[in-house]
Amino acid sequence: MANMHTLNTLSEFLLQAKTQFRVYDMGRKISKISTDDFMQFESAQRPYPAPLQRHAQFAITFWNKNENNQHYIWFLKFPLDEQGLLIQGTRNTFLNMVVESLGLMLEKTPSEEEQERLATNPYVFKPSTDKVAMLNAVINRDFIRPESKFYPIAQHYFANKQGLDQWQEVGVQGICDVAARLNRDNNAAHLAAALPQLPTEPLFSLCLALEHEALPTVLSEALATLISQEIALEKPDDVRLSMLIRALSSAPAQGLRTDLYPALFKHTDISQTIVALAGRCWHDFSDEVQLMAFFEAAVQQQQGEELFVYLFSDLVAIPTLRDKVLTMLRNPNRSNKLGGAIGLLFRQKRSQ
Repeated sequence: MANMHTLNTLSEFLLQAKTQFRVYDMGRKISKISTDDFMQFESAQRPYPAPLQRHAQFAITFWNKNENNQHYIWFLKFPLDEQGLLIQGTRNTFLNMVVESLGLMLEKTPSEEEQERLATNPYVFKPSTDKVAMLNAVINRDFIRPESKFYPIAQHYFANKQGLDQWQEVGVQGICDVAARLNRDNNAAHLAAALPQLPTEPLFSLCLALEHEALPTVLSEALATLISQEIALEKPDDVRLSMLIRALSSAPAQGLRTDLYPALFKHTDISQTIVALAGRCWHDFSDEVQLMAFFEAAVQQQQGEELFVYLFSDLVAIPTLRDKVLTMLRNPNRSNKLGGAIGLLFRQKRSQ
């Protein structure tokens, strides 16, 4: 049994267990966190880069090269303080529970009793099905392992070799495998050509996969065109628009997104899209003009004041935005509606 006095962090624990590991953010988007960044986060030397609901949500995949080299995955969720730093006592509690259950034999298969104890650990969480599928696709790609058996079906479908209405046999894992391999098999061009004709279900599944990927130009432009067409409608489909925005959110061409915002922000019935922008395109709002325009659009939606309070709480917790969001509260050029929403925020804070 390991001595917990010698273990201060998850990183130390995994290294002492003779494993190698890699960390992926599982909150707003699936993205690799470098080992150095993760170690600094664990020691509260730097805030978590993209917290979600004041929590760090991440996956650790670990393996032992000297044993069976099989990969294991933990999905972990820890609360953060107001600065986005790890509340270290929660991590220590988790470590104690793991050591009591497994010791340092991480490569062995846990017994049913051990599995049950780990499953009830309050810091273990279960991501959505689409996120698990995308993480599987990303890990296989990153470790140069074969894609799943579902890839050929999805690849064949998006290449439009059987008709885009024949999507019933296309699985989420196959869609994620295609999204994680945009530079292979002409996938990016196939997706760009198929996008305008895709039925709702495969389109939405594809959008949920693409939101994690840096998109090539041909695919970014195809998505931007669809978004522009939706925005041009008198009453856009809020759900469809939010999904398309999410799909475009990781495109390196930031201007392609931000050029859409002035026309988008004229609509007053797109609350779900506004929430999607905060959740997936937060990096666009480091520009103070864009941030103010975003909050002004938010308060114009149905239940705009309540929506503003929610979005404020979400964005102020992101370390790179915190100061800008707080400065926005004092901007004298705000509308009366935004001023009223800020007043509601202060009243709620005082009553807490």
